[in-house]
Amino acid sequence: RVMSVSVDAGTSIVTLAVETHYRDLVPRIANRLIALVNQFNLQTRKSGARARREFVEGRVRAATADLETAEDSLKRFLEQNRSIGSSPELQFEKDRRQRQVDLRQEVLLSLEHAYEDARIQEVNDEPVITVIDHAITPDKKSSPNRTLGVVLACLLGGVIGVSGAFVREFIAHARGHDSAGYEQLLAQWEVAKTQALNLLRRNREA
Repeated sequence: RVMSVSVDAGTSIVTLAVETHYRDLVPRIANRLIALVNQFNLQTRKSGARARREFVEGRVRAATADLETAEDSLKRFLEQNRSIGSSPELQFEKDRRQRQVDLRQEVLLSLEHAYEDARIQEVNDEPVITVIDHAITPDKKSSPNRTLGVVLACLLGGVIGVSGAFVREFIAHARGHDSAGYEQLLAQWEVAKTQALNLLRRNREA
């Protein structure tokens, strides 16, 4: 309730404002909130990096096993076929198995790079929020606006004074020229005053 947040989509700047009755509490609330948001972002990013690292780690193990299988297959083929050069069919089979080894080596190499990147991201603790202006203790109150209050009070006082003058003039005129109307006005005033006092009393009791 004491905080307000605005976002400038064009500059991606988020502005946080805090307003309380306690001057020294304002910067503590704002700076603490920024720290908590940063902490949440770091934990979220690390959780995502940990999930990626665990996934890639599993793929590295699988790719290593696939490469070992392909290498064993090529090794057995070479051991069983000493004179490959004299047979086009054997040369074709050797090339095919060699391509399988090369392909699995490339897959394993790319997965190992991805695994290292995921490990780096998992331990990265750099903040993802850039603080442009840190919150500081304000020099003066943001509200209430005393100048505006004085102006409104003067205007209200003027309106009440003018209205009171008209009412006094009306009462004086009624007293001198219309006694019945004057008595009726006094009776209505007493009723209104009684109702106002009763309302104030009920509000006080509530």
